[in-house]
Amino acid sequence: MPHGGRRPGAGRPKGAANRMTPEAQEFTARKLTKMLERLVHLAEKAESESVQLGSLKEFLHTALGKPRMAEPPNEAPIRIERTYRCARDESEATFDPARERMKRLKAKAESEKTTTTTQGSARKP
Repeated sequence: MPHGGRRPGAGRPKGAANRMTPEAQEFTARKLTKMLERLVHLAEKAESESVQLGSLKEFLHTALGKPRMAEPPNEAPIRIERTYRCARDESEATFDPARERMKRLKAKAESEKTTTTTQGSARKP
């Protein structure tokens, strides 16, 4: 017999009663109003925004129920295709700021190299 995983007939049957005893339900019903009032008080008056947010979340989950995952639509998936190709020459290449910067740096380095060479040769006797 396999252990774990999905098996036919496994798990809690749909519509089964909660395991909460009648005494626990009565106690919860008596305290519920007071607890909800406390959550509202914390949401409105707490100094910490994280406490306010937590109180609001709990209040909304109690009042409206926790949100469920949305069912995926029964539509066909959207297919996205991309085509890439290499540029044949410099004019087909897309604008790349790094490429322009590298060109400027190379040109500056070449001009400095030429200037240094020219100055160096002028000093020689």
